[in-house]
Amino acid sequence: MTIKANSGRIQLKPPVRLAALVLMFATGALLMMVGPSSSTSAQAQNLVPNPSFELYTACPIGPVGIDLFRAASWTLPTGGSSDYYHSCATPASGVSTPTNDFGSQTPRTGAAYAGFILRPSTPNYREYIEAPLTAPLVAGMAYQVSFYVSLSDGSRWAIDRLGAYLSVGSVGPVNLPLPLPFVPQIVNPTSNYITNKTGWTLISGTYLALGGEDHLVIGNFADDSSTTPVTGLGGFYNGSYYYVDDVSVVTLVPPCVTPPSGMVAWWPLDETAGATAVNDIAPLPASTVNDFGTPLPDGKVGYTNTSPVNHGPDPVAGVVNGALWFFNGTHVEVTTPSTDLTLGRGDFSIDAWVKVTAHQPDFAIVDKFDPSNNTGFVFGLNFSGLYLDISGTQFYSDPFFLGPGSWAHVAVTVDRNDPAGVIFYINGAQAGTFAPPHPLVTVDNNRSLLIANSRVYPTMGDFQIDELEIFKGVVSPGNIAAIYNAGSAGKCKPVGGAVGGIVELVAGGSDSPASAAGASGPSFPYAAVAAGGAAAAVVTLALSGWYVRRRWLR
Repeated sequence: MTIKANSGRIQLKPPVRLAALVLMFATGALLMMVGPSSSTSAQAQNLVPNPSFELYTACPIGPVGIDLFRAASWTLPTGGSSDYYHSCATPASGVSTPTNDFGSQTPRTGAAYAGFILRPSTPNYREYIEAPLTAPLVAGMAYQVSFYVSLSDGSRWAIDRLGAYLSVGSVGPVNLPLPLPFVPQIVNPTSNYITNKTGWTLISGTYLALGGEDHLVIGNFADDSSTTPVTGLGGFYNGSYYYVDDVSVVTLVPPCVTPPSGMVAWWPLDETAGATAVNDIAPLPASTVNDFGTPLPDGKVGYTNTSPVNHGPDPVAGVVNGALWFFNGTHVEVTTPSTDLTLGRGDFSIDAWVKVTAHQPDFAIVDKFDPSNNTGFVFGLNFSGLYLDISGTQFYSDPFFLGPGSWAHVAVTVDRNDPAGVIFYINGAQAGTFAPPHPLVTVDNNRSLLIANSRVYPTMGDFQIDELEIFKGVVSPGNIAAIYNAGSAGKCKPVGGAVGGIVELVAGGSDSPASAAGASGPSFPYAAVAAGGAAAAVVTLALSGWYVRRRWLR
């Protein structure tokens, strides 16, 4: 800093006006909130190194405005001389904590903080601090940007123009200590003057990244004409000097979304190697049973010692937890679909996340088609985009190329009575609208349901599928977009024990849909079992050699 405060003595070096500035502006979505200091906890990793200034290259020795800024990872992007305070400094240095040349303030965290002039009486003098992020921001991701400030005891003025600017590369070095010509994406609301000298005030906002931002600058980016201070706040310094602590940039993990109504099947495809069943966890009331599938060709997911060659689909990381990787004909078969999957002539919707490994293959995502009578449906992806077959009538989305290694959310909704009722979606956006077939044709048949295979369409190449769902009814555009925007948070899974469906007792089996063996025994509604209505009968039969087989799992 150029202004010095030591035992009430102030020396001011007049700044030199910058003759010309190249104005640069960045855009981004922001939502501001500001409030009193409060305890917060971040679930995601903080991308700001040394966020509370604890680490240093050397203990500061003072005096303010003269000493080097010694906080590790932080720099001064302009000619302004921001200050570094740490309890390791001697009291006489003027740069210790909690007491120093500008007053007394306990660090919000640890033993250190930074300080800078944001509006002095000298025209357009500014100070900033800057740090490189530990990783660049990802385009389209939302980030919470936060820092805490406290007005120093010595300041007679307070301002409202505090902000943070995220940039691609450093904004410096700029030799002169003038306002930086950038528009900060995170700003304290106008007229919200930060006057608190006893505690810390949070400044925080949500930023939607453009991609590649890898530096953070904090300060006042407005000139004097746009920074009108409030005065008469006591102290000895005709200006506003703030301490700053606990700086953070964290990824906002979106909350899971409530599954849309009408979901009759939901295969998360989270199974691990060796699993013998691919479970359906769709909740009540639309779904009543677990339409689990068998991984083929050998009945197990992934490579095992007993199936080193012809094993089923491999477990891989998906968008939401795990996914299954299909190749060389591996697939999942729901051998005997329940009445949950009886769609008839009604409306229906299908969605999933898909990813290709090398190049866009031609593959079916889900197939319940009977070529012998041309009834059923197939939803898949070919070399030009998405396709849907409704009992022999084909529909194709707008051209769409899925690059290798990229996940995409794909969906189709069918409203039988809307002249534009067949709608494709890619990554939450509509990608083609068509008239459904008339007269209304049924899609019901007695065939099994196939995941990642088809009886009528080519299925080749390596591809992955995650979070496959089928709905009775039309999922709204808003719900399609919400599922896509939720990303890794996905849909909210049911919690607790099973509360619906069927409890089936089988002889000599186990509590597993795929491994249960022996003759079928009595069945009870699971709701009745949970409520105790059938508990006595279940216990009695279990003691006589029957095993509980849950047909609907959570």
